[in-house]
Amino acid sequence: MDFGAHLVKASCKRVSNSKTMDDCMEPKDIPIPSLSASLKKLWLPILMTCVVLVGLFWWASGQQSLTTMLQKAQWQWLWAPALLVCFNMGLAAFRWAAIVKTAGYTMLWREGMYAILATWPLALLTPGRASDLLRPYIVRHRFPMAEGMSSVVVEKMIDVQSLCILVLVGSVWHGLWSWFAFALVGLICAWGGVALLLYTSLLEWIKARPYLNKFSKLFDQFFSIFEHFRAQPLRFVYVCSLSLLAWCVALLIIWSLLHIFGAPLPVSHVVSLWPIALFIGQLPITFAGMGTRDASFLALIMLTSPQNVPQAGILSATFSYALLTTWMPAVLGLPWSFRFLATYRQQRQGKEEPNT
Repeated sequence: MDFGAHLVKASCKRVSNSKTMDDCMEPKDIPIPSLSASLKKLWLPILMTCVVLVGLFWWASGQQSLTTMLQKAQWQWLWAPALLVCFNMGLAAFRWAAIVKTAGYTMLWREGMYAILATWPLALLTPGRASDLLRPYIVRHRFPMAEGMSSVVVEKMIDVQSLCILVLVGSVWHGLWSWFAFALVGLICAWGGVALLLYTSLLEWIKARPYLNKFSKLFDQFFSIFEHFRAQPLRFVYVCSLSLLAWCVALLIIWSLLHIFGAPLPVSHVVSLWPIALFIGQLPITFAGMGTRDASFLALIMLTSPQNVPQAGILSATFSYALLTTWMPAVLGLPWSFRFLATYRQQRQGKEEPNT
């Protein structure tokens, strides 16, 4: 089990004896697992990733000389998508701070950026970027833990909403009605469930259950941000617009990479099909979604494009997208991640010393 999952699991064990989530996040109660133990849990996704990537490269090389394509790539323009990735990272911190401000708390942009960078390396080890739930722990001096975790959940829900909207547009554009139904159902289920809890007495009924009554304060803290957004609809629209901007930048990144590697595709294909590939890449099949996202995007392009498809160029662009948007931030975040772990260990040792 990786550090992020271990931290969340160990924290939740104390919730039943705590009045707030802040009480159940004490460093002294959460041991840090070894790296070898974490890697043992990841051998299957890593193996699947290697198999998929090798297979894709072999297949692409059979269609087009991969070496020739890489030699002709316009490497001098690689700085442009890299700069867009940095912009999106800064935008993520700004957007999270905007969500936190909606709940009445103040978080500095640099604090949010530090939390994002410190937890980014863990995103390689957890499916669906579940490690983002650790971000509130790093800046827990700014808000209660439950509300901090709620802010991350709201951020993810808004991101999924934006992605679903793009998938809806793309599926209608190309007649992929099964994906249209999938995105529509996902959108309705996500926000329909929240609306059911907020606008009916279901949440009160859940909190009144004897075995859940002790979590009532945590429920109130967690759903408070949803209540704030309901009271400030313009604020919700503002945060949603920031999310759509972030996804538009992500589409611009993959579009620019396709041009760099000599595989220019129509804007309609990129806007409509890449979000579907991102959805598929969230499935915990391969390591950090590499391989599944690339193969699905290429398959969708071949399904909807009648002309010859430059497979090698498309795969090179999608692999580069993963390197720029996942691996580059993870490497950049290592110093902050080590700093967070060092601070965490110091706090834990400080808590243990009085008991020795």
